[in-house]
Amino acid sequence: RENDVSKGEFDIPQFLRQFAERVRVIYAACMYAHDGPSLDAIHRHQVDLPSELAAFDPNDCNANSYLKSRGDFLKLHYDDRALSGPLLLNVSMACDCYMTYARPDYPLIQRHGFNTNTVVTEANARFFRDVQKVFLPRRALQIVSGDARWQYMHSICAEDILGERRVSVTYRQSGAKKEGVRRVVPSNKAIAGLCSGREENQYALEYFEFSIL
Repeated sequence: RENDVSKGEFDIPQFLRQFAERVRVIYAACMYAHDGPSLDAIHRHQVDLPSELAAFDPNDCNANSYLKSRGDFLKLHYDDRALSGPLLLNVSMACDCYMTYARPDYPLIQRHGFNTNTVVTEANARFFRDVQKVFLPRRALQIVSGDARWQYMHSICAEDILGERRVSVTYRQSGAKKEGVRRVVPSNKAIAGLCSGREENQYALEYFEFSIL
């Protein structure tokens, strides 16, 4: 549905829209160029950008502030998979952190009645088929697609916030749950994430730094 201003659902500010547009420009440059200063960060991390970026037109953006002294953390969750489409963009600011991606073992969870409304710990890691802790440096853009988007929940433990405050800004292209997200392009199955040596598209999670933050 369209945002409802009477409920405080305002349009995305122009300066945040400009950032999303810059991401698309970088994607376009990657498709038509093989070198140049604008591609240094991408080459440094050896990542391939998902094809969904070509048509990514975010209409949903939210900011969260985490204070370490307050014990803030992010519980395990999927971003709504019916509402928010195949691509998430997240900007990490103010301090470094680790985000934990975990693939639930639902048969085991069901047998033991484990509640996933928590964070991943050594004690409950057995309820997940795979756990990956990803370092997100300050000023990093995280692009989540493929299995990282559909198969893995994500969370942040309080101790994994590596400074007093972390601010995150997340972009989504959302639509109606019954209709799905508008203007979605087919998924690129040849995505290579930062986890080198993994099976194709197993961990389609990438990041690189931007100089404008």
